Amino acid sequence: MKNLVVFTFVLTFFYSQFIYARVYKNVSVGEYRSVVSVASYKGRTFFELMKEQIYPALNHESQFMQKSTHLDGIKMGEGVEVLLTADVTTFHVKYKADNEDKVERSGRSFGVIGHEQVKLYVADASYMHYLRSLEKLFDHYSNDEISLFYKAILNILVYCDVSVIDQLDLEGKKVAADFIAIYIAEQYRRLTATKGKNLGRKHRWDDALVQVTFLAAFHSGQIENTMFYEGVFSETVYPQNACLYRNYSATELRENTQKRASHLYDYWQFSTRSKCPGRSGVNLTRRDFEKMGKEITHFLVVEQELEFKGKNYFKTMTNLILNGKLKDSTELLDSLMKSRHRAHDITVSLKWSR
Repeated sequence: MKNLVVFTFVLTFFYSQFIYARVYKNVSVGEYRSVVSVASYKGRTFFELMKEQIYPALNHESQFMQKSTHLDGIKMGEGVEVLLTADVTTFHVKYKADNEDKVERSGRSFGVIGHEQVKLYVADASYMHYLRSLEKLFDHYSNDEISLFYKAILNILVYCDVSVIDQLDLEGKKVAADFIAIYIAEQYRRLTATKGKNLGRKHRWDDALVQVTFLAAFHSGQIENTMFYEGVFSETVYPQNACLYRNYSATELRENTQKRASHLYDYWQFSTRSKCPGRSGVNLTRRDFEKMGKEITHFLVVEQELEFKGKNYFKTMTNLILNGKLKDSTELLDSLMKSRHRAHDITVSLKWSR
C-alpha cells in the first residue's frame, strides 16, 4: 500500500505540472511575418481557409524554426499567427512540414488575448486546460450566454465570421481562442497525411475536439455531471493520473483506487498503451462520447424535438463542419441548446435504464 501511495503522489506531481504549467500573462510577443486573417475569408468555410492559407503557411514557416522553447518562439514571432479580432488571436509555433518525420506530433498552439504587443493572456491550449475552462465557463453562464458562445465558434467554422467574438466577455473570449487554437493544430496534423488535400483517416483529433465541445452543452444542463465512462453511464470516474481508464488488466489498482465525481474534462484520458502518464487525448474516449451523442440524438428524435434519420446527430454535424460542407449552423445551434434544455430528462432516462 505504501508503494501505491508513493506511485500516486509521483503521478499526481507530473499530472499537475502537465495541467497548470502553460498559461502565461503579460507576454511581450514578436512581430509575425506570417499572419492569416480569418475575417478575410468571411462567407467561406474555415476548411477552405485552412487548406488555402493556414496549412501552406505552417508548412512554409517550418523552415525558420529556431532551437528554443515554444514561449520563446512566440516572443520572437516564430510560426504563424491566425488572427480572429483586434484583441483575440492564436499563435502556432514549431510545426514541422508535412514531409518531415512525426509531423503529427510537432508544434504547439496558443490562444491569445490582448490588443497591444504585450498580451494579457497566452495559453498553451492543452485539452485539460480547455475542457476545464469550458466547464467552468458554462457553470456560471446563463442559457443565452452559452448560446452566444456556441454561435461565436460556429460562425467562425461555418462562415469565417468573427463578429460574434466581440460580444463575449473576457473569459468567453479566452475559451473561444483556446478552442480555435486547438482546432487549427489538430486539423493541420490530420491534413498532413494527404499533404493538405483532404482530411486523413488517422489522427481524428479535430473530430473528437468538436464532438466533445458540442456535448458540453448537454452536460451544462445536468444537475450532476453524468457521462458514459468505460461504456457505463456514470457519475463517478477514476482519477486520470492513475491511468486506469479501460485499463482492465490493473485489477488490484482499480479495486484499491477510489473514484471521484466526473467532469467534462474526463473525456480526456491517458492511453494504457504507453508509459503512465504517457500519451493522452480526447480521441481515447471516442466510444464513450459517441455513445453519449447517440443517446442524446435518440431521445430528441423520439421526443420529436429533432428531425434526423441517422444515429448520432453530433457526429454527423461535426463531420460536415470539418469538411466545410455545413452551409447553415442555425439548426445545429438550436439542437445544442435543446440538448441542454432536456439534459435532466435525458439523464434520468439513462439512469433508469441502467
